[in-house]
Amino acid sequence: IAPEFRERMGSSLEEVDRRSRIVEGLLAIAHTDSGKDLGEWTTFELSEVVTSTAEQMGLLAEDKRISVAVNTISGAWVEGDRARWKQVVVNLLDNALRYSPTDSRIEVVVGHDDETCRVEVADAGIGFGGSCFPKDLSAFIKISEQIGYDFRLLKEVQRINSDQMDRFI
Repeated sequence: IAPEFRERMGSSLEEVDRRSRIVEGLLAIAHTDSGKDLGEWTTFELSEVVTSTAEQMGLLAEDKRISVAVNTISGAWVEGDRARWKQVVVNLLDNALRYSPTDSRIEVVVGHDDETCRVEVADAGIGFGGSCFPKDLSAFIKISEQIGYDFRLLKEVQRINSDQMDRFI
């Protein structure tokens, strides 16, 4: 096989793998959202999960000479499946590490107010292209509707992004 063809095949396979992971994640969310997969629901401190996960991923960061700072506010209690929350944090940090340049910094913030908790990840990576996001989001919503599933989470993301564009303009 010619080197340029081998390189194109490799890139195509990486893209297929990336999109497969996205679809698997969306299916897992849909499965959980439907109430069929409740996991092991407990009440736990979100800051502890985020901090321990960031520490465990520290070796990956060290390899790229990326510093990871975690800033937490105690009292960020959530009800849910601790293992799934850990996977969410792993995914966020993995993306930040993958797309951040060497010798940069990633900051993870865990915050909360009276009703909600949040995890924010800021990095020096290239970010999401933006122009494809609305189209991809619409495609996922359409697919979920075709299989008879009302994917409220994606619709809410679409609404929020639309509102943000209106505010920006």
